[in-house]
Amino acid sequence: MIAALSFLLDYEKIENDEDIDDSSSEDESSAKPQVLLNKESIYKAHHKGTVASKKKKKAKLQRVMRSLKRKQRMSFGDKNTTSSPLNHLKDAQGFAKKLFSRLQNCNKRFEVRMMMLKVITRTVGLHRLILLNLYPFLQKYVQV
Repeated sequence: MIAALSFLLDYEKIENDEDIDDSSSEDESSAKPQVLLNKESIYKAHHKGTVASKKKKKAKLQRVMRSLKRKQRMSFGDKNTTSSPLNHLKDAQGFAKKLFSRLQNCNKRFEVRMMMLKVITRTVGLHRLILLNLYPFLQKYVQV
């Protein structure tokens, strides 16, 4: 239960860590001289030199193409559209209701209940759901 909840909550952090790793590798690759992507380099990769040198030139072009596409995707893509598992729920209302009913009957540690509550509230906020008993339940934690 805890592993599933932590996966749902920390997915964005995991994704951000991967982005940081990608950007550090891009920094390292930017220090190396890059092959320019122009008609001449494409022509040379396909028509000039021996078979081995053509292979190397084609491989360099492929790397440049991949890095350009990655940079374009990173700059063009929305930052709000993450591939979080909460975005891909088929029945978000049913998931939130079942998890909320488990939360109401739960007698586990406080941290586990808070994790369940975070997943429920993120699901409700993301999918704009209505859980009528959620707000009175939250009032118990808000009151001092």
